Amino acid sequence: MGAQRIGRFGTGESHDWGEVGLRAVVAGCGLASAWIHLTLGGLLFTMNAAGYLALTIALVVRLDLARRARWLTRLALLGFTSATIVGWLFMGARFPLAYIDKAIEVVLIGFLLADIWRADGPPWRTPLRVIRELPIRRDEQAKPQPVPSSTNRPTNADIDEPPHRKVA
Repeated sequence: MGAQRIGRFGTGESHDWGEVGLRAVVAGCGLASAWIHLTLGGLLFTMNAAGYLALTIALVVRLDLARRARWLTRLALLGFTSATIVGWLFMGARFPLAYIDKAIEVVLIGFLLADIWRADGPPWRTPLRVIRELPIRRDEQAKPQPVPSSTNRPTNADIDEPPHRKVA
């Protein structure tokens, strides 16, 4: 038996329960981390909360533009979360809520990697996707070459005879 597919209201998309579950856990962890950073106060924590909130909303919103760029949103959230953890390791305060937040962020990274693998395939396919989505006019690259007319086309005698033996 395959995974049961569920439809999305108003769209032709359908997703299986595993994808919905992964995205729900990622969104929950992102919102929890945003809330924790927002409660800490200060400009740096507020901006961090805004980053988590914006990337989490972009990950789950049902707009066509967000859906097409969801692979990029996943990578941005992965990088943002990793940078937050590294920043905390170098200069963060060590108190219980910080450890809870870092645990949430590690869970976020784990589920985000699973979501990336499930939705986009192996990581080495991402550069190929970026190249495919570049706005290059492919119709100019694959122009067919014009077929020479019968008057300009070389005959078998022209091809077989060396140039010094050709009779005009």
